[in-house]
Amino acid sequence: MNIVYHHEKSIFDESIVSKMTSVNALLKNVKIKSLVVATLLGMGLFHFACVLIYTLPNNFLPETSLEISSGYINPVFHQGWQLFAPDVVKDQFESRIRYELNGAWSEWDDAEAIPGLNWNTRVQNMSQKYLQVLGGDLRKNLTYVEGKPNYDLILTYRPYNQWLYYSVKRLEYVLGARPENVQIELSVLPTNGWDGDSLPSRTFVFPVFDVIENRHVE
Repeated sequence: MNIVYHHEKSIFDESIVSKMTSVNALLKNVKIKSLVVATLLGMGLFHFACVLIYTLPNNFLPETSLEISSGYINPVFHQGWQLFAPDVVKDQFESRIRYELNGAWSEWDDAEAIPGLNWNTRVQNMSQKYLQVLGGDLRKNLTYVEGKPNYDLILTYRPYNQWLYYSVKRLEYVLGARPENVQIELSVLPTNGWDGDSLPSRTFVFPVFDVIENRHVE
């Protein structure tokens, strides 16, 4: 009887140890899953907070939060990458526009500024993206006839027409009316060379676009 008793006790002890091991493994798995969920939730909340801060007006937000948000948003969403190296910006671009409204032409004005939205850096970033694409298209497809730019190809391609459409819509928002004609000017400002010397800038003035008839008139 003693031998049987000790044998049953040994089986009982092993059963308890096995159950305890299973419970511990289950608790460990629950802790790991909880940690993973908490980490993903924290990352999601951080991303949402940075995007929210980035899109809100800057005039009532703490400077520290703006620095953190910009430090996260700008590299992730605004830097172009090619292969494994950053796409170094070779040129900066500025655009001006003039328009005809009620038979009178305006002076050349900044084509990127939108009154009431200058606090939002997304507007400037979006404008620069359009202009970089347009500048790249000029670099590849612009031809010259007797030393003067020939815009025939440029006017038929998407980069110019994207900027033209954006410019007309911006004027409609700013003026509260649809202009009759518009003309766009693009200035290409090369970044300084390695020796610090400033390279010459270039300015391109596109033909007048008749908004009513939807065609270029020059």
